[in-house]
Amino acid sequence: MNIKRNMRSSAVVLLLVGFFGAGDAWADKRGEELMACVDKNPARSKDQYFVYDMIIADPGQSKPLVLGMKVWIKDGMRLVHFISPADVKGMKILSRSRAQMYVYLKGYNRIRRITSHMKRQTLFGADYNYDDQMTLRYGDLYLADYTGEEGEIYKLKMKRRPGSDAVYGAIEMKIRKKDCYPLEMRYLDEKGRHLKTETRSSYTCQANNICEPTELKMVSHVRNNHWTKIVRKEWKVNSGLSKRLFTRRALQRN
Repeated sequence: MNIKRNMRSSAVVLLLVGFFGAGDAWADKRGEELMACVDKNPARSKDQYFVYDMIIADPGQSKPLVLGMKVWIKDGMRLVHFISPADVKGMKILSRSRAQMYVYLKGYNRIRRITSHMKRQTLFGADYNYDDQMTLRYGDLYLADYTGEEGEIYKLKMKRRPGSDAVYGAIEMKIRKKDCYPLEMRYLDEKGRHLKTETRSSYTCQANNICEPTELKMVSHVRNNHWTKIVRKEWKVNSGLSKRLFTRRALQRN
């Protein structure tokens, strides 16, 4: 009788482990290695500087909204400065870490902290939220499973780590075999619903295989395929940026 009871108990435990997962059991070694390869790419440079146009298009409107912005990146920190049009010029977003994110509203001369519940919010109706723009690495947020390959592409499915503050339930990613730079990312919610698709195209590279896409495009499938495109206009690498640029005090400077 005790043997049967113990067998039933063991079966229940195995079922629960299989359903809920145990630690990192969902991930596989190859998937984790490929995600680590993706995460190494931002560290290839000491710092980077970009000028972008962000184009926000609604299928129901004839003319898209175009925002100009400058972006600085160093040691996992990121500063975004909007430079056009006039009504948003001077607005800035600073990410020192996932726990330290701020927005500067020039019209009010005010700095506001971006809390965890605000990371899903977007600016100006764009399809990129705060978290999309500030996430540079994925290993601390997701567990990765290798799901196959096609031609010169590896495919991964990354599931949110237990206890992480990732805003998506999972991400399906396609990366280049030769250097692990992402080409496509499908963002899913906790139930597996396909929310958005991002493509990164027309990569160009500088020394030390530092590569960046010329164009990024995010399509929201829950907003009637509303889309946002980010087009690179200028790019500099290793220009000697100071860490003092990435401080709250610096946000209020011109």
